[in-house]
Amino acid sequence: MNYKKLTLPLLLILILGVAVIYFFFSPYEYDMLPCPIYDYLHIHCGGCGTQRALHHWTHGEVLLALRNNLLFPVWVYLALDYLYSSIKERSPLMLRSWMPVFILTILVTFIILRNIPYYPFNLLAPVWE
Repeated sequence: MNYKKLTLPLLLILILGVAVIYFFFSPYEYDMLPCPIYDYLHIHCGGCGTQRALHHWTHGEVLLALRNNLLFPVWVYLALDYLYSSIKERSPLMLRSWMPVFILTILVTFIILRNIPYYPFNLLAPVWE
């Protein structure tokens, strides 16, 4: 059995399923996947607000999605690059030698800045209501 041909359709079904779930179920009402880092340390990680961003993105509210997690488009781009790479059978962007260090640098900087409780850095923290 050729698993490469099976992987892409399953991945697309998974992405569509997650999009449908976040379209109909708001993370503001349902606590689907709580963040343990925020729950125990009260620090906004790089993923905090991604569920709310995905919910707003599926409703076409791009600015609200960006307000919840400014890095959300980066995660979407990397996921789409991975899908495109699997279709075209090329190396994804994440496997380039410089990319993991670059993304880690951006992520750590983002986490530090979004946890500073003063303007304008507090604008990077996710919206809770």
